[in-house]
Amino acid sequence: MYSGDNFLQSSIFAQIKSPSWKALYLIDEASEIKLLILTRIVPFLGTVAYIPGGPNIPSVESFHKLATSIKLFLKIHHPDIFLIKFEPRIAGAKQSDFLKNGLVQAPSIQPNATIVLPVTTDLTQMGRRARRYIRTGEREGVTVKNVKLSEKNMHTMYNLMGSAYGGRGIPGLRTFAYYKKFWSLFHEANAGDLYFAYDNNTPVAGVFVVKNGKIALYKDGGSLHGRQSKGATYLIHWKIMQDLAADKYTFYDLWGSPPSSQIGAPAHPLAGLASFKTAFSTVVTDYPGVFDSIVNQRKYCLWQLAYPLLRRFLLMVKKEGFY
Repeated sequence: MYSGDNFLQSSIFAQIKSPSWKALYLIDEASEIKLLILTRIVPFLGTVAYIPGGPNIPSVESFHKLATSIKLFLKIHHPDIFLIKFEPRIAGAKQSDFLKNGLVQAPSIQPNATIVLPVTTDLTQMGRRARRYIRTGEREGVTVKNVKLSEKNMHTMYNLMGSAYGGRGIPGLRTFAYYKKFWSLFHEANAGDLYFAYDNNTPVAGVFVVKNGKIALYKDGGSLHGRQSKGATYLIHWKIMQDLAADKYTFYDLWGSPPSSQIGAPAHPLAGLASFKTAFSTVVTDYPGVFDSIVNQRKYCLWQLAYPLLRRFLLMVKKEGFY
């Protein structure tokens, strides 16, 4: 059953990552924090432990206490683990505050910056550029529907994702089977919905929304390359927000942007996405990122050499990432 305010720490996310990753569910007795830890075997090295989007902890100080406890527990009960990857979602925390107790900064896995919108039905609360394109979409006769999660609609959504970014497709696009599993599991738990924007009865934009408690999240999106309507991709989010308001959701997370320090940098890999999302709001929420807790230094050094090769193999052969 889906519960909580962080879909990355949900049992559904663990199911999606199965069978490559095995799930450990822990409860810290001191703080009563529930924790999902994913583990994956690396041949000839041991096991990597990854805490996606977690642990859910309110402060840096409490994070370090819990991280120390987690490391001790895993060393005792899972001695094959040589690396623990933490991904705290403490908004606004400085990266330097985490670089102690043996933790080192690591490359990002999940988005480490995002734009979060208060759910509203008042169009004037949107950015000026978003308002203009929303009205353009309405004038052009674009319609938006919450559609059935059928096999046909899922294929349509996947094709829209493959058509995005000027026809190049979403960077790092996984297989259709992965997204089908993701969408189906969240939808079956009443925690995910698929929306299409139509122009002349043709789907030109799609969004899959994940719902966490009273927070909704723009997880996946795509659009038809060369579409005539310029307002469809803006109008679809506006209509989603109206549905969220009716269901008493409080925030809509646009899920992913450059960090606030690089929000206007044209060379950033997410610059195009940032241009779209900042039309709604320019307020960026930064997270500190990913931190490695090294359990076995020798194996960790070998892993640093092996990981790029393994990642390339998985992307080329299986069209999937390691994490």
